[in-house]
Amino acid sequence: MKKLFIVTFLVVLLFSCNEYKGYYDIDAPKYIFSAQTSDQVLFQFDEPVKEIKYSIRDGENEKVKEIKNIYPVANIYVERDFFDTTGDLYVELKDNMDNTDNYKIPMPVINDNPAEFEISDIQLKYSKKRLQNFIIKSVKAGNTSGFSVIFFINGEIYEYQMESENIKAGRKFKFEFNPDKTNYKVGGNIKFSEKFVRLITKMRLSPSISLICIKNHVNEISDYCLYYDSKQHPLEYYMDKKIFKNMISYLESYDIDPDFTDIKGNTIRKHIIKLNKKFIVKTSV
Repeated sequence: MKKLFIVTFLVVLLFSCNEYKGYYDIDAPKYIFSAQTSDQVLFQFDEPVKEIKYSIRDGENEKVKEIKNIYPVANIYVERDFFDTTGDLYVELKDNMDNTDNYKIPMPVINDNPAEFEISDIQLKYSKKRLQNFIIKSVKAGNTSGFSVIFFINGEIYEYQMESENIKAGRKFKFEFNPDKTNYKVGGNIKFSEKFVRLITKMRLSPSISLICIKNHVNEISDYCLYYDSKQHPLEYYMDKKIFKNMISYLESYDIDPDFTDIKGNTIRKHIIKLNKKFIVKTSV
């Protein structure tokens, strides 16, 4: 009887420790991203922050700002004027469990003259002479700082950041796909003035479902195309697939109620183009 009691006690103790371990927070908050608003910069962390010190270091010069939150929050707002200097940005922070850490994070992008872009043409069918591609166009002159182009390939997110440039309206940039399953890269930088980039991706865009979108300088989705092919399956079929659900969830995380573009089949002469702010399928001659 005594032996049975000891065994039972040890089992209960082990279970309790494992349960407690699952809820014990031993990590300090981790930086996720920053985004410009009209007069502030938003910093998002993966858990609420109780105290944080921002430090911009440039040689022997240092600019410091400290924030203490009575009620810890994961989203921290800092006045834009604090970042009107050069240097490297470091944070020293503490969470509600007094876990602390300090590390370097990217300086936020401040863009007071943003350009505007739209997705203007998508060609999914390809040949030896014509690579799969899509085109974005500048619809307003301005600066490209903080903008990026994002698309999904087989459930994986590729993001390409635009390097800072001043561009004119009406300029186009082409993304061409040249897949390589061994030497591919997931994301990178692009220079709009170079007019095109040949991407080394793992695979091409799916001919049946994918999402292409443009994210602007304040971390908003400014344009997107979420497409499906009804000649292969009806929309209800795709809505039940994990990859398609993830694309919808991605847009919803930016407070977007998605529209769906039916490409209605795929031929080398078919293009998805934008007309009156809607995507339509056009067949070239």
